[in-house]
Amino acid sequence: MYFRKTFEIKGNISKAKIHISGIGYYELRINGARVGDKVLDPAQTDYSKIVLYSTYDITDLLRSQNAIGVIVGNGRHIKAYRYDFPKLIVQVEIEYKNGKKETIISDENWKTSHGPLTENGIYYGEKYDARLEMKGWDEFDFDDSKWEMAIVTDGPKLSLEIMPPIRVVKTLKPVKMYSPKDGIYVYDFGQNFTGWVRLHASGPKGTEIKLRYAEVVNSDGTLNFSTIRNAEATDIYILKGEDTESYEPRFTYHGFRYAQIGRQKERIFLQADSFDQLQTGHGDNS
Repeated sequence: MYFRKTFEIKGNISKAKIHISGIGYYELRINGARVGDKVLDPAQTDYSKIVLYSTYDITDLLRSQNAIGVIVGNGRHIKAYRYDFPKLIVQVEIEYKNGKKETIISDENWKTSHGPLTENGIYYGEKYDARLEMKGWDEFDFDDSKWEMAIVTDGPKLSLEIMPPIRVVKTLKPVKMYSPKDGIYVYDFGQNFTGWVRLHASGPKGTEIKLRYAEVVNSDGTLNFSTIRNAEATDIYILKGEDTESYEPRFTYHGFRYAQIGRQKERIFLQADSFDQLQTGHGDNS
């Protein structure tokens, strides 16, 4: 789900902060820019009992006219755990230099829509259709007249997230690449990590690129999926056909050493030197 809310500032600000949580996972954006460096947030809990929220200082991000944009994915908020549809809660607190205060909350005045991130799940992976991108959706002047109004719903108990967050702590280049079958390419990163792949590719509009992950390979070099059991663990990116395109998942991660890339329809062109694995970890020193 994609959510957005616009608002205007009524004077000189002394301080502004935002409290936010989204389940399964969320990405917060203000005036076209991503806020913070946390990934796979909030931290894992039993959503039926408690959900963690984060607080960000957004004083320097606000202008006279503003837009909050939030993408909320499923993550672990899936049917297998008997959870519900993605949910969002936001509270913005603004303090003006004249002493006045203003509060903006997530309510029925927010707008919501679907977008290019069409499917996601912690074991499923992600599907991203770049043809459905909505340029400027997280900026003030975006036309959201065709978006629906958000629905107010109940949510679980909230608690402040105080443990070290998950962040991207390292970027790895593949140590080699080989093709065990026609149209299939396997990238070996040299060791197992937890993270995902950042892909840079170009090709005709509508070309589907499929990424699969494994910790080991078979004798013929193809991926061996026995260690992930029934997990789909597949990321799919559909090209919009505009020069070199970049993609990395938001609401899933994988444990792997090998990443397999395959194409459907037309030929694709990869930048092998920019095909990275992003390792995730807790805190700054992991």
